[in-house]
Amino acid sequence: MTSELRVNTLKDASGNNSIATSFVAGGSAKAYGMIDGTGTAEVITNSSLNASTMTDNDTGDYTFNLTSNMGNTTYMFVINSHNETTGVSARTSSKYTDGQTAGAFRFTVGYPSNTSGAGTQFDEDFNPILLFGDLA
Repeated sequence: MTSELRVNTLKDASGNNSIATSFVAGGSAKAYGMIDGTGTAEVITNSSLNASTMTDNDTGDYTFNLTSNMGNTTYMFVINSHNETTGVSARTSSKYTDGQTAGAFRFTVGYPSNTSGAGTQFDEDFNPILLFGDLA
């Protein structure tokens, strides 16, 4: 037997700080994770949600695989790569427009197009990822 709980608003234990359930469902990240792109690149899964595995396609070129599919391919993700050793965070992450599926997306890490070294891709040790959209 399945059960269902229907509510319009959630409140904390003291009855304060309410939020509509539609906001929670629609505005929450549907996946997050961290990719360590150095050495043997990997998803750091002890601090992730809906993060399955990743593929290291090439230098600074990764595919992030989801545990549960998104409802379509129009979801949005945000990545801010950073080098922990040098403290430099002027890197940019770009999404591939082709090949994005409901269960995976590909991105690159490199210098922004308006800087010296534009187009150079490299592996970074700190690549936090947030993904927003509707789950399947």
